[in-house]
Amino acid sequence: MKDVPTEIPGGLTIAAICKRQDVRDALLSTSAASLAHLPAGARVGTSSLRRKSQLLYARSDLQILDLRGNVDTRIEKLKRGDYDAIVLAKAGLDRLGLSANISEVLSTDVCLPAAGQGAIGIEARAEDAESLEILSALNDGKRAAEWKPSVPSWLVWKAAARFPSARGAAWRAETLCWKLPCFLPMVHNA
Repeated sequence: MKDVPTEIPGGLTIAAICKRQDVRDALLSTSAASLAHLPAGARVGTSSLRRKSQLLYARSDLQILDLRGNVDTRIEKLKRGDYDAIVLAKAGLDRLGLSANISEVLSTDVCLPAAGQGAIGIEARAEDAESLEILSALNDGKRAAEWKPSVPSWLVWKAAARFPSARGAAWRAETLCWKLPCFLPMVHNA
């Protein structure tokens, strides 16, 4: 759900949000067991402004470099030495059977995930009652509650293109609690 546009096209709706997988980010490295053990000046690849900002907050000595390509391509770039480490979503690695490449699962205190990270959403035609009824069986109500309130905050902040943004939601008893930090863009190591 993290890559779903902030505005759903007319006539469509998010019909279901499936059970959410691990929301955390994962550090992959061929030379260090953890973020703390990366050497000063280590080259860390990510394509996410949110991750860049949080990694630099945790370790201002790192070189944060852009990382593009599908997951296999990104891991290959790490293995051939283009980066000392890369950061990817753990849920994606788990779903692709690539979790053995993980050096460290980053705490949400270090790297708060994007809204909807780890969840798969299913879009359908808003007027197709039969499809909506069938898809409702796949909906995880608590996960939908975690994602849907984040959309208005995203729209208000217009953060998609301007600011790295993260949102964390956790259930405490029957109350949904939010973390909504906003990170100012980092001008160095960009």
